[in-house]
Amino acid sequence: MPLPTKRASSEDLDQTKVVQKLLLEAEGLAIKGRNQLVEEKLEHASSIAFHSGDQMDKSLAASAIILHANKLIERGAWPEHGPGLDVQLRKALQLAEQVKPRNRQLEGNVMQVFSCAVFAKPSKDAADIDTAIEARQK
Repeated sequence: MPLPTKRASSEDLDQTKVVQKLLLEAEGLAIKGRNQLVEEKLEHASSIAFHSGDQMDKSLAASAIILHANKLIERGAWPEHGPGLDVQLRKALQLAEQVKPRNRQLEGNVMQVFSCAVFAKPSKDAADIDTAIEARQK
């Protein structure tokens, strides 16, 4: 009898469930006004989505990244370590574009948040601003 092996689909499901759980917990904490814990949950969900988004539900992964980016932009923060919001949101757009059937609303949300993030970027240059303007015109 062969040993059971973990299938990619079960791993995908596991990552998807973890991110779903984190987002639901964040929602519950937001209702209670526990903003620091909300940010921690969103950061964790976004990190999983950024690193494992290709192996999980892509619309959920893109949404997790968007929610985290929105929270950071809302308080005028930028990630202290790891990829910047612009890099994370490019990944979110890549994931959103892979969703079947195509979800233009999700893609539009990513582009809007991406544009806001680039304008909020601490060390932006002219190329960054051009990219943000282009994102708003897509």
